[in-house]
Amino acid sequence: MYKLDEKKNIVKKTCVQARKHEDNAWYIKIPESWAEELSEVSDVWIIGKGLEKGINLYSPQQWEKMKLFFLKEKAVDEKRIRVLQRHLMASAYETRIENGEINVPEIVIAYCKIKDEEAVLIKYERDGKVFYSVQNSDEYGEE
Repeated sequence: MYKLDEKKNIVKKTCVQARKHEDNAWYIKIPESWAEELSEVSDVWIIGKGLEKGINLYSPQQWEKMKLFFLKEKAVDEKRIRVLQRHLMASAYETRIENGEINVPEIVIAYCKIKDEEAVLIKYERDGKVFYSVQNSDEYGEE
């Protein structure tokens, strides 16, 4: 069982597998209960690079809020915000959860440095809001 990290507001973790289809397209296989939970939030997800060598999953509502945040904050510190915005949004990819699988571009898989096809799907809660991320198992594995 994974140890939950209260400092980072981690409330749930599970092991997932990153694999390739026959056409060499990458996907992450997630447990049925997680697929159902994510599908209840949205049937469409935006995935992309996170800050800590992870893959962030955003509902369309979260994505729109983040875009508005960047527009607002550019007036305060344009250079720093532009760098952060490029990092998080340039690799963004719209996807759906189908049959417990999330398709992921190879560039995002490489960024996450998933080794031996093993990764960890993490659910965070902060200020009543829920966030999801996939991290390589070396960073957030069993303790």
